[in-house]
Amino acid sequence: MAFHHVGLTFENGTHALDGIDIAIRPGEFVSLVGPSGCGKSTLLRLAAGFEKPTAGTISVATGKLGYVFQEATLLPWRSVLRNVELPAELAG
Repeated sequence: MAFHHVGLTFENGTHALDGIDIAIRPGEFVSLVGPSGCGKSTLLRLAAGFEKPTAGTISVATGKLGYVFQEATLLPWRSVLRNVELPAELAG
């Protein structure tokens, strides 16, 4: 996974990230550490494809990518059972 000059500015004008450059090799363990509001979750949301950068490029190898939300999140259009089945469904 690699971030090349990645930036994200939200529609309301908030600059969340600017000029992020990082490369993570396969099998490498990386921790993002910083104070609340510094962009850690935003960077992960970009890596997962939940947000699109407004600047730069992100390269993510195809394969398994996991994401755990900070708060319990259900997809409201799915039943509880269908939400529980979702990881297995995505894994095929």
